Amino acid sequence: MKKSVFVAACALLAGCCGSHGSDAAKGAVIDATMNTVMIVTADGDTLSFSTVNADRTALDGLFVGDTVEVRFKGKYEQGMEAAELLK
Repeated sequence: MKKSVFVAACALLAGCCGSHGSDAAKGAVIDATMNTVMIVTADGDTLSFSTVNADRTALDGLFVGDTVEVRFKGKYEQGMEAAELLK
Protein backbone atom coordinates (compact mmCIF):
# COMPACT_ATOMS: atom_id res chain seq x y z
CA MET A 1 0.00 0.00 0.00
CA LYS A 2 2.77 2.47 0.92
CA LYS A 3 4.60 1.69 -2.30
CA SER A 4 1.54 2.40 -4.48
CA VAL A 5 0.87 5.68 -2.64
CA PHE A 6 4.52 6.67 -3.13
CA VAL A 7 4.40 5.84 -6.86
CA ALA A 8 1.16 7.79 -7.28
CA ALA A 9 2.61 10.78 -5.43
CA CYS A 10 5.73 10.73 -7.63
CA ALA A 11 3.62 10.58 -10.79
CA LEU A 12 1.49 13.51 -9.61
CA LEU A 13 4.57 15.56 -8.73
CA ALA A 14 6.19 14.83 -12.09
CA GLY A 15 3.02 15.97 -13.87
CA CYS A 16 2.92 19.22 -11.94
CA CYS A 17 6.60 20.08 -12.44
CA GLY A 18 6.86 19.26 -16.13
CA SER A 19 6.63 21.64 -19.03
CA HIS A 20 3.18 22.98 -19.71
CA GLY A 21 3.78 23.63 -23.37
CA SER A 22 5.26 27.12 -23.07
CA ASP A 23 6.45 28.38 -26.40
CA ALA A 24 7.42 31.60 -28.12
CA ALA A 25 7.22 33.14 -31.56
CA LYS A 26 9.30 36.05 -32.81
CA GLY A 27 8.40 38.24 -35.72
CA ALA A 28 7.68 41.65 -37.18
CA VAL A 29 4.47 43.36 -36.13
CA ILE A 30 2.14 43.84 -39.10
CA ASP A 31 -0.94 44.89 -37.10
CA ALA A 32 -1.57 45.85 -33.49
CA THR A 33 -4.59 47.10 -31.60
CA MET A 34 -5.27 47.61 -27.92
CA ASN A 35 -6.09 43.90 -27.49
CA THR A 36 -4.38 42.04 -30.36
CA VAL A 37 -1.09 41.73 -32.16
CA MET A 38 -0.32 40.09 -35.49
CA ILE A 39 3.23 39.15 -36.46
CA VAL A 40 5.03 37.61 -39.43
CA THR A 41 7.82 35.20 -38.47
CA ALA A 42 11.10 34.68 -40.33
CA ASP A 43 9.50 31.56 -41.88
CA GLY A 44 6.71 33.72 -43.34
CA ASP A 45 4.00 32.49 -40.96
CA THR A 46 1.39 35.06 -39.93
CA LEU A 47 0.38 34.63 -36.28
CA SER A 48 -2.34 36.48 -34.36
CA PHE A 49 -2.59 36.75 -30.56
CA SER A 50 -4.95 38.25 -28.02
CA THR A 51 -3.02 40.55 -25.68
CA VAL A 52 -5.80 41.32 -23.18
CA ASN A 53 -4.07 39.58 -20.25
CA ALA A 54 -0.50 39.56 -21.60
CA ASP A 55 2.39 40.94 -19.56
CA ARG A 56 3.53 43.95 -21.60
CA THR A 57 5.80 45.54 -18.99
CA ALA A 58 8.91 44.93 -21.13
CA LEU A 59 7.45 47.02 -23.97
CA ASP A 60 7.82 50.76 -24.36
CA GLY A 61 5.19 51.10 -27.05
CA LEU A 62 4.50 48.81 -29.97
CA PHE A 63 4.53 49.89 -33.60
CA VAL A 64 4.06 48.24 -36.98
CA GLY A 65 7.48 47.02 -38.10
CA ASP A 66 8.79 46.38 -34.56
CA THR A 67 10.20 42.93 -33.87
CA VAL A 68 8.61 41.27 -30.84
CA GLU A 69 8.71 37.92 -29.10
CA VAL A 70 5.31 36.57 -28.07
CA ARG A 71 5.27 33.94 -25.36
CA PHE A 72 2.26 31.66 -25.07
CA LYS A 73 1.23 28.33 -23.59
CA GLY A 74 0.13 25.31 -25.54
CA LYS A 75 -0.18 24.64 -29.24
CA TYR A 76 -0.59 27.78 -31.33
CA GLU A 77 -4.10 28.60 -32.49
CA GLN A 78 -5.13 31.79 -34.28
CA GLY A 79 -6.19 34.48 -31.81
CA MET A 80 -4.95 32.56 -28.77
CA GLU A 81 -3.97 34.41 -25.62
CA ALA A 82 -0.40 35.66 -25.34
CA ALA A 83 1.24 35.33 -21.93
CA GLU A 84 3.99 37.92 -22.48
CA LEU A 85 5.29 40.33 -25.11
CA LEU A 86 8.99 41.20 -25.28
CA LYS A 87 11.11 43.37 -27.59
